[in-house]
Amino acid sequence: MMTQNDTAWFTRRKRAWDEHRSICRRQDITPLKWECFKRLVMRLDGFQEMVDAGVLQARRATATATIIPFVTS
Repeated sequence: MMTQNDTAWFTRRKRAWDEHRSICRRQDITPLKWECFKRLVMRLDGFQEMVDAGVLQARRATATATIIPFVTS
């Protein structure tokens, strides 16, 4: 059974994830999936902290995914 604190914990992170997704879409970055975002912000308490951490992680994931290897002869 979920307590009031559990519900508040979940709701705050869900709102931060929604905000994270809207910021990522505006910046043309692929947003993190809920499971990844939830693990990333599990111990953070501040709303803006959670959003910023998610956007930063999404940028890192995008940057590492677009590396093009050199072709050598």
